[in-house]
Amino acid sequence: MIKNVCGLKLMGANFLQSTELSLFDSSKGVDRISLLYGKNGAGKSTISKAFAKIKGVDETEISYAELYDRDANILSIPSEEIDRIEIFNEKYVDDNIRFSPDGLDTIVVIGKQKDIDDKIAIENKKFIEIKERYNSQKKNVINIIIV
Repeated sequence: MIKNVCGLKLMGANFLQSTELSLFDSSKGVDRISLLYGKNGAGKSTISKAFAKIKGVDETEISYAELYDRDANILSIPSEEIDRIEIFNEKYVDDNIRFSPDGLDTIVVIGKQKDIDDKIAIENKKFIEIKERYNSQKKNVINIIIV
């Protein structure tokens, strides 16, 4: 069960050897959150990719990733509990959050609204390309009429 997880065992990317990271104190038996922070290159993204691999995401940089309990036993976590793991990393931000410097202050757009904004940006780009082609053709027509 996920409440018994104490740490993560992984290898890959920044972790060239098998590495065990103690992340949680399982003695409390409550939902826990672990926040990772550090300098660039410290391995934060690699750790998040290890959790993504545990969730079933194909993370080719990670050779293996396993969760273990306080006795260092590798845990087999049911899929419905694995689905409870949330990973908020740079990929999450890229996929779900946009910072738009329009207006007086920066606007933060999250989730479905970001998807809509992405689609609008694509359509606006198409519109500009079509408008440029239209203007080019319009010049051609005017040149033909004048000649």
